[in-house]
Amino acid sequence: MANFTGLSSDFYPLHTDEEFAKQTQFGGRIFHGPGVFAVAAGLESRLGPKRAPRSPSSA
Repeated sequence: MANFTGLSSDFYPLHTDEEFAKQTQFGGRIFHGPGVFAVAAGLESRLGPKRAPRSPSSA
């Protein structure tokens, strides 16, 4: 998380300060939204996209 914080320059306390974040509705720090997308994109590139199963009527 620290690397992504530096890369994005988003130092908002909800992402970086555990004591501050404990006082919020989330109860702790949360990961940056774009960071979640970056992790998901990385996993997809390694594992391949998940394909929806074909329905029997589309054959």
